[in-house]
Amino acid sequence: MRLFKALLALVLALLCMTLCGACRSLQEQAAPVEEVVSDFTGAAEEEASPRYKLAIIAQSAEPERFGDWYCVQPLIDKYGEDRVERWVWPENLLENQDKALEFVQGLLGNNDIRAIIINGAVPGAQAAIEKLCQEAGQDVFVAFNCYPLDEFYAFATANLVLCTDLLGLSPAMAEQAYTLGAKTLVYYSSPKAITGYQVLAYYPDFYDDDPAMLKKILKEQDMLQEGLEQVKQKCAELGLELVEVEAIDPPSNINDFNEYRFMAADIPQKVEKYGKDTAFYSTRGLSAVALIQPVIEAGAIFPQTWYPHPYEEFDRALLGLYIADDGYEADPLTYDDPGYVMASTEDIFARLRAALAKQDMLGRISTWPVRADYMYAAVAADYAFAWINGEVRQDGIDRGFLKQLMMDYAGVEVFLTPYTDAYPYTEEGSGEIFDSFLLVRMGYTTF
Repeated sequence: MRLFKALLALVLALLCMTLCGACRSLQEQAAPVEEVVSDFTGAAEEEASPRYKLAIIAQSAEPERFGDWYCVQPLIDKYGEDRVERWVWPENLLENQDKALEFVQGLLGNNDIRAIIINGAVPGAQAAIEKLCQEAGQDVFVAFNCYPLDEFYAFATANLVLCTDLLGLSPAMAEQAYTLGAKTLVYYSSPKAITGYQVLAYYPDFYDDDPAMLKKILKEQDMLQEGLEQVKQKCAELGLELVEVEAIDPPSNINDFNEYRFMAADIPQKVEKYGKDTAFYSTRGLSAVALIQPVIEAGAIFPQTWYPHPYEEFDRALLGLYIADDGYEADPLTYDDPGYVMASTEDIFARLRAALAKQDMLGRISTWPVRADYMYAAVAADYAFAWINGEVRQDGIDRGFLKQLMMDYAGVEVFLTPYTDAYPYTEEGSGEIFDSFLLVRMGYTTF
């Protein structure tokens, strides 16, 4: 009897285990059905929500404006053609500013566009941009990436304005020269260093019909003078000897042969007098090639060009090539395109370092690691999409979030300074601070 009861208990236990396993199996089969339904519902909701777009306005699609045009392509690759649109300002806006207003109305009339990035100022577009910033209101995020002194005070109503801090670059350049081991800094300046100022010097009435441009030129000249004062202060602070040299005035807006000849003769003399631990800098951007070549030949120090660029001017001085903004190489004199495309800035850096290594110049040359205008466009786009998605505050700018985006892009420290209407002087103007108008400066990369 005990054996019978034991067998019966065993049978009942096996039966219970089988039934439980079957129930568990049914539950496991049913679970994915609920999950699929949940996923489908979410996908349907996402598909039903608007896919808001970002529009980027370039100054021109012409070759001389490559940077404004080609910096958009990486954003299209990142976010997709359905999220990023490339627009170009109409031509001849000075003659017909109504075209600019119609252009802006077309942007604001597109309900799918929730963010607009303006890459650089265009003559005749000021009123249209002001209208854009005013009518966009809280529904559209507007960012403006401007070149220094492009009458940028008019665009303080944008959600975000990014501009290179040229004045802040002056003392930073002196400090970078010191970091590279310089004991002396030779500072070349020219009374007509500014491109537009050269025209003004030779043709005094040239800007009579464009007072805004005249004001910009005069203010930029003032900025260079203030920059020199800050360089003097920084050199005194670091114990760096400063040697001021007035360079010759080129007769036109080109790399004049006389300028090359002057630099080629003067730099070796300065190195012989002060030693190889002498850094050289020029306030005239067009003289960078004339400056870089003799500096390298003399084994001296070069902290940066007037407007830092990861490879511009270095390409001609070291590689004998002109590398355009889209990556194409060309002959530096004829600009004939041999059809070879550089893969990336990293590839260009590798070739520049190899050229410097052959001349034992590694650790003596520095510049910014990325193009400022490319970074401004990329970071403004990332911030705009974060704004659209509600990931950042809707009023004002989350400066910490923005700075981190820039540091991730550039790979170096980034410094942000709010613009004041006293710029470039700290003691003039009302001192009003524009928190969303940020002057940008990057750390350096050393070859």
